Amino acid sequence: MKKALVLVLTLSLLLALSAPAFAGAETTVLSNQNLNVNGNSVNCEKYNIDGFNYFKLRDLAYVLNGTDAQFNVTYDEESRTMSVTTGTTYHPTGTELNLSGGDKSATSVLSSQTLLIDGVPNADITVYNIGGNNYFKLQDLDDIFGFGLDYNATTRTMLITTTEQVKKNEMTAEEIYAACSPAVFYIEVYDKEGYCTKTGSGFFIDSNGTAVTNFHVISGAASAAITLSDSGRVCEVLGVYDWSEEEDWAVLKIEGSGFPYLTIGSAATVIGGAAVCAIGSPLGLQNTISQGIISNPNRVDTGMSYIQTSAAISAGSSGGALLNKYGEVIGITAASYDDGQNLNLAIPMSYLAARRMDTLTPLETAAAAVISGSIILDTAEVEMTVAEPYFTVDVCALTSSDAVYVQYIVDDDSVVTCSWSDWYYDDIYLYLYPQAVGETIVDVFLYTEADELLDSKTIQVTVTEAPKNGPYGSCLMFDEYDVELYEGDTWYIVCRATPGDYVGSYLLSYSIDDPSVVSCEWSEWYDENYIDLDLTALAAGSTNVWIYLKTEDGTVLDYDYFTLTVS
Repeated sequence: MKKALVLVLTLSLLLALSAPAFAGAETTVLSNQNLNVNGNSVNCEKYNIDGFNYFKLRDLAYVLNGTDAQFNVTYDEESRTMSVTTGTTYHPTGTELNLSGGDKSATSVLSSQTLLIDGVPNADITVYNIGGNNYFKLQDLDDIFGFGLDYNATTRTMLITTTEQVKKNEMTAEEIYAACSPAVFYIEVYDKEGYCTKTGSGFFIDSNGTAVTNFHVISGAASAAITLSDSGRVCEVLGVYDWSEEEDWAVLKIEGSGFPYLTIGSAATVIGGAAVCAIGSPLGLQNTISQGIISNPNRVDTGMSYIQTSAAISAGSSGGALLNKYGEVIGITAASYDDGQNLNLAIPMSYLAARRMDTLTPLETAAAAVISGSIILDTAEVEMTVAEPYFTVDVCALTSSDAVYVQYIVDDDSVVTCSWSDWYYDDIYLYLYPQAVGETIVDVFLYTEADELLDSKTIQVTVTEAPKNGPYGSCLMFDEYDVELYEGDTWYIVCRATPGDYVGSYLLSYSIDDPSVVSCEWSEWYDENYIDLDLTALAAGSTNVWIYLKTEDGTVLDYDYFTLTVS
């Protein structure tokens, strides 16, 4: 068992002591190096003195809380004594990681101090008072608290790694929501004209405005702003520290400070079956929480490794937080499989471990990266009869920008013709209208607005003979055979009537088993064989509606029915 050491430091916390008592530091400058603790980027005040980095003790106590290197700090104002207890949970004061602003290196003076470790004096700790705050050499603190200290020269980052985690308290969904939802925000993205083009989610990873979202949320943005859930405060996105279009993440700088933030959880907690919660703004519904499990901790798709989860993620949740049972963020909610249930994906936070924090790039510059995209079809083979009204293919365009469009080319439009629906988020429907028996290919293309081809897919279409139900081979078909409505709703059924070999005028009529349930009215004929039957739900119940295809003299060529249920 690790022995708890009580260190008593008699220091001036707030006042710089008089110059005669101390020797001034000759080479004190603001440090431009980064600090990373257990994979988490930490933004705090730090100075470089004679080649060594110095930090506030409370800042380190705050970020090491919950690890085997944790320690508590207390201060007695009357005696001006700071007491440090290792191996003990730190109790924050609310001043941790605050940036005072400005370079105060000119005020740097060497503090004399008396340090007791288990009653034995120790003079190895170097402390400077800068701007009224005491700064400790990081290497000295490593010797006392035993955290692993390393340095990455490429990213100019000081790396602190603890070897063990103390036991954490598991949290209920209610506790996770209360503790974590204030750190998750709603984001709106605007074009150059100031129009909102998309919305999404994001979350803070430190109190000074460093935040995370998906790259596809900010792609194509000229500007963006976030809305805090707890106060409704709106803050501007000032720029982007780092991003990856391929891995679909971005680290933002938000205007302001003092934000609630999330702790990045260990990758060791990403295991199959583990309970998780997702917090985001699906469909613009700010700070919505959903609960589930990790369905697969390493779901590989298009070269990326995702966390697959059953926690519900809908459009607008992109950039939100996937949280483990300790309330730590382990992933960025990013995508879902539309053709399944509860098949959702999050980008592991481990992808952000090497993020850079030394340069802030304007949002418009970062978001103007090369557009990527791909097409997903719900089916690549279509079989239909010549009498069917139409067939729909769901085309999902997964892109890093909304500046895209889709196009189709039909090899033989005598067999089938096509049209598009309106966009619904990332999805658009391709309607296929049969014209004649035969086979053809429909190619679907995804282009940027600059006409750069991003992806293409092929649909094989086969149109067969219609079933010959009535005289002359006539046939009647609907686009729906079971309709469910609520009282007062209106809807329509698309009917296709093909008279076969019959030559002459024909008409359609209907009859309703229970007219108290629904009323019907024909629209105008369109596209030769098509007509809509408009429906109005009158009262709760169920009834059959019969449709008859007749000649002018009343001879029935074909008939069929659909069932309508009103609740």
